[in-house]
Amino acid sequence: MIGELNGYKQVYQLQLELDNLEQEAIKMAKVAINLEQYLKPIIGQFQGLIDRVVTIDVELSRSVSEKDASSLAVG
Repeated sequence: MIGELNGYKQVYQLQLELDNLEQEAIKMAKVAINLEQYLKPIIGQFQGLIDRVVTIDVELSRSVSEKDASSLAVG
């Protein structure tokens, strides 16, 4: 009888462990599903900076192209 009770105790403890693992898996799944929403505030700050860098790069490329074109026209 004691052996049977120990078996039930082990099953119960394993079930508790499984329940905890299931809850952790649910939390991880929610984070994975909502990752973009979690990162938006962080990435949003960099997005403005990236947009400015792209704008400056385009303007710089245009200036270099114009300078090259005028150098060819003069030469």
